[in-house]
Amino acid sequence: MTSLKRFFSLFVIFSFSVFLLHCKSKKHTDAEYLNFASKVMQDTMPKMMQKVQEQVKAKGYAEAVSFCSTFAPEFGKNKNVEWTEKAREELGAKTFRLARISMKNRNPKNAANAKQAAIFSQWLKEGGQPTVYRDNEKIVTMHPIQIAMPLCLGCHGDSATLDKKAGQVIQKLYPEDKAVGYKMGELRGAFVTEINTTSF
Repeated sequence: MTSLKRFFSLFVIFSFSVFLLHCKSKKHTDAEYLNFASKVMQDTMPKMMQKVQEQVKAKGYAEAVSFCSTFAPEFGKNKNVEWTEKAREELGAKTFRLARISMKNRNPKNAANAKQAAIFSQWLKEGGQPTVYRDNEKIVTMHPIQIAMPLCLGCHGDSATLDKKAGQVIQKLYPEDKAVGYKMGELRGAFVTEINTTSF
């Protein structure tokens, strides 16, 4: 009987602790997740583009492609660490990840999944708007990325605008590259964040 009482007491304490933990976790709105992702994007994309621009101006498009192939993953990894801590503080996130994806990816690791491909298709028909959706425990945001500068076409343009030497380097580094053939203003891909706020 004593053992049963002890078990019951422990069960009540555990249940109450779980209840308090859930009460303390603040529920965030889709708008808050999108706003946070927008801050991440504004901190990440311009700085990355600035580095690429500097390489193009200093050494040309071909060298910029080689530079970007090593710089972009490392830069993204460092930014991920930086913003993971902020996601914990502002959103109570357990895990956080940022990425760039595309239907016409250059790096195979940046390929869109089926859900993201469906959103891209919708954006192409209706115009790209920041989007949030749930993927099991993860809250995923997508912000559209467009070809916004003529500079982008040197590495992502069509036969008239793609830099020839850059094209050769791209084929060497990314034999299955799909990220060419673009024109100004076209949808290039999406900036993605994945936020997990689940406690258990």
